[in-house]
Amino acid sequence: MIIKQTMVNITYPMVIDCRKKFINNESILNEYFQPANILSVPDQINPEIPRMFITTKNNHSLLNLSLIGATLTTNIDGDFTDDWSHCKNYLDSRMKVVYQLIDELTNKNEKYTGLVTKLEYVPVNDSAESIIKKFILRDNGDKLGNPYNVSCKLTYIFDKKYYINVSLENKREYKSEKTDLGNIILRETGNSSLGITLDINDRYLSNNKKDYKTSKDVFADLLNITSEFVTERLEAFVATGELRYGR
Repeated sequence: MIIKQTMVNITYPMVIDCRKKFINNESILNEYFQPANILSVPDQINPEIPRMFITTKNNHSLLNLSLIGATLTTNIDGDFTDDWSHCKNYLDSRMKVVYQLIDELTNKNEKYTGLVTKLEYVPVNDSAESIIKKFILRDNGDKLGNPYNVSCKLTYIFDKKYYINVSLENKREYKSEKTDLGNIILRETGNSSLGITLDINDRYLSNNKKDYKTSKDVFADLLNITSEFVTERLEAFVATGELRYGR
């Protein structure tokens, strides 16, 4: 299982004077982040547009802050791609200071949090399409013939707290070739992989519990659950078709 990318999303009520509050608290990020790039977008303009862009010191992650949300996107490379423990420790340390900052901006009034993890599984014997047909569509898979591309999304409720979304799609490998006329075309190599997107969030609690607020402790729980899925449950899923989604 190859780890490709993670995204942490935090949603909160609209923050008035967000830039001013950020500037007053930017030093919280100094240990791990570079100085911010702050855009002069008026508060009256779409609140979803990021106002601040902050890159980590080694350029692996980008933190975007808007008036109503924050996203930390991390592109995984090197030894981290096949060792989730490295990714977990990295996210844990960076998100501690991010939450400290967000708590200052919102006065600890965040709505919900999500952790998205993108992975890639390279089958040894089966194609990515056949894995989805065999394990997800099961008996109905053969009735669909031989589809060129297959994708699906499964959503579960975990512990009556969180949504767990597992999205699957086949990914084809291409190589570029130059024709006699000098044009560049893409040809399939015949290799394929299974793209897996794991999205675990507390939107279920946010939707069903009055006055619910998310927190850094919720993120810590989401990170632990994600760790179990990445290191154990998803491996078993692609091998046997069985997915354990409860505690």
